[in-house]
Amino acid sequence: MSKKNKWVHSGAIAKIVKEGCDCPYCGSADVDYTYTRFNEKSGGFYAWCNDCKHAVHARAIPPEDPNLKVVDFKDLSLPEGLKF
Repeated sequence: MSKKNKWVHSGAIAKIVKEGCDCPYCGSADVDYTYTRFNEKSGGFYAWCNDCKHAVHARAIPPEDPNLKVVDFKDLSLPEGLKF
C-alpha cells in the first residue's frame, strides 16, 4: 500500500479523527485534519503533517464522531506549502 493510501484507506479517516496517527512519510505525530462539507451527505477530508507538509485529500462520507472538525467549503483554510 502506498504511503498516501495509508491515510485514506477504509477506516483510516475515522482513526485519524478519533485517535490521530503518525505521518506515513516522516513518522511525525504532528498530523492534523479537517473535513469540508460539500453537501449534507459528502465532503472532502484533508489530512496533513505539520512537519514535512505531506498531505492527502479524499472525497468522503463524514465519520460519525462528535469531535469531527467540519468547515464549509467556502471557509476552508489549509496551511501553506502542503504537498498533495
